[in-house]
Parts: sequence; structure tokens; C-alpha cells
Amino acid sequence: MINVWKKTKELENKIDQYLDFFIEASLHFKEGLSLYIRNVIDKFEEKSVIVDGLESKGDAFRREIENVIYTELLIPESRGDVLAIIENADSVLNKITEVMIEFAIQRPYIPDSIKDSFETLLNYTDRCVQEMVSATRMYFKNIQEVRNHIKAVMHYEHECDEVGNEMKKKVFLDATIDSCCKIQIAQFVKMVQEVSDKAEDVCDRLSIYVIKRMA
Repeated sequence: MINVWKKTKELENKIDQYLDFFIEASLHFKEGLSLYIRNVIDKFEEKSVIVDGLESKGDAFRREIENVIYTELLIPESRGDVLAIIENADSVLNKITEVMIEFAIQRPYIPDSIKDSFETLLNYTDRCVQEMVSATRMYFKNIQEVRNHIKAVMHYEHECDEVGNEMKKKVFLDATIDSCCKIQIAQFVKMVQEVSDKAEDVCDRLSIYVIKRMA
């Protein structure tokens, strides 16, 4: 029994360390894109490199966790859910990295009229990811608290939708912006919104695993 408890705590610690990559990547994402819209491109590029490195380290850590689950987790019926939680969460880290890379490659024009809203969108996106991480942590530590964090994720994801959609509307109503440029700006706003969408997807599935555990 002591060995089972020890293995479980070791796995929890590894998952905690894995989730730390999300916290760090989300903060660098927010700071990096904030630098981008203020035209501090050299610093943005530094943040982009950091996020890419965190995603690579996170992937390596995720594979290590998966190996532990397959080879050492002593409760086979829980393997599938734990693996799914880890793999679902990975989609958020991948999306954060993807968005940073696309900004670095395409260098979209961000008009002054939406820069304040963009900062707001970035703040809500970061809060959404942070709450998703907290919900995932609580699944392993205090399952009764998961629901509160999931509700927070839903709230911030909705705010991201509202702010992002208003930004796109403002861009398309602006006669001074070229039509092709409008489409690109809208696409990049949507890319940022997709980070919170992914976080919400993770929590939708997490809700199911919570119900299964508490049934």
C-alpha cells in the first residue's frame, strides 16, 4: 500500500511539473504578443523562442509521464483517463506555440484602433489557461475544487469570444484598412481566440472524468 501511494505521489509531482510549462508558456505568450503589437519585435522574437523551447520540453516531459503511466501506474482502470487528461492539455501548449510561430512568420499589421482590445484579449486568454491548469491540478489533488476552476475557464473563454469578435467587427468596419489586410487581422485574432477554445475543450472533457470519479 505504501508503494502504491508513493507511485501515485510521484506521478502527481510529474504532472505538476508538466503543468508548470503551461503557466510559463502562457505568460510568455501574453507578454510576447503584447510586445509585438507595440512593435518591440526583437523582444517578441525572444519570447517566441522561449515558448517554442517550453513546448519542446513539455512534449518530452509528457512522453515521460506517459511512460510512467503505462509501466508503473498500479490502477489500470485509471490509466485511460489520466492519459487523456495529459494529451488533451497538450493541445493548448501546441496552440500557444503555433500562434507565436505564425506571428513571427507572417508579421500581421495590427491597427492602433484595436491594440487596447488586443491587450485585453491576451489577458483573458492567459487567465483562461491559468484556470485550466488549476482545474487539472485539482483533479489530482482536490476533486471538489475542479468545478470552480472549470466555471472560471468558461467565463474567460466567453470574454475572449466577446472581445475578439468586437475587434474583428471594428476592423471590418474600418474603411482605411485594405480588404486583404482585414482578413489577415481577423484570422490572427481568431488564432488567439483558439487558445481559450482549446482550454475550454480540455475542461469539457475534464468534467466528464470528474463525474466518472465521483459516481
